[in-house]
Amino acid sequence: MPNSIFKHSIRIALALVVFMSAISVHAQVTSTSGSASTSWGGYNWQVDRAPITATIGATATFNTPPGLVQIPVTIASPVTVHEVHGNMTLATNQSGTCGTGSIIAQVLDQHANVIAAVKLQQFGIGSTNVPIEGTFTTPLSVTSLTVQYYVDLCGTQVVTFELTVS
Repeated sequence: MPNSIFKHSIRIALALVVFMSAISVHAQVTSTSGSASTSWGGYNWQVDRAPITATIGATATFNTPPGLVQIPVTIASPVTVHEVHGNMTLATNQSGTCGTGSIIAQVLDQHANVIAAVKLQQFGIGSTNVPIEGTFTTPLSVTSLTVQYYVDLCGTQVVTFELTVS
């Protein structure tokens, strides 16, 4: 009888090890990131790639209007995008003529397909937040991204976003 209990305990322990290993494999997240200081301000981005989803976060500060800015973003492994959700925010911290913020922000795949896009405006000191939510009828196979901004107004503007794609 004790030998039977011992064998049963070993089977349970082995099953638990296999189960925990499976959880560990599925919970693995790989990250890529980038940042730069530029003549117009600066930016940073990070992509956290999980087995089924990817979370894309970025911040860009514009002290002078650079016009069009394109920032290449790498991801650890391809992701098929069926849906996207998150938020994009624009903040200004000045009042007066240069206290109006206006930015077009887009996230594009390697073929310039738009994953998310928004035109953000903020009048005076404060911030504007726009929720993003969408479903793709034809899923996108994404191997790399471009974050694209268009800024043409003076004054300090900060745009941030965090999007999850799956």
